[in-house]
Amino acid sequence: MSGKNVRRGFGMLFKICWKLGVIADFRRVFWAFAWPRLKQGRIENVISIGILTKHLITFARKAASGELNASHYSSKLRAN
Repeated sequence: MSGKNVRRGFGMLFKICWKLGVIADFRRVFWAFAWPRLKQGRIENVISIGILTKHLITFARKAASGELNASHYSSKLRAN
């Protein structure tokens, strides 16, 4: 484990905690998930699931608002 990778990992963790744990409207849910794992030292879980969660929530909200198709596999094109 190099110092560069450690800095990169802490940078990712900081950004995830800031964006999901402070700014996001679902921050309570994020901390309910993240805090126990951080106490256990499962930082990789918090980073990977945090990234995935942010993308899925963003996609679901855009699909619900009509900005995106609800499926990438749909052949039906949306009329804008």
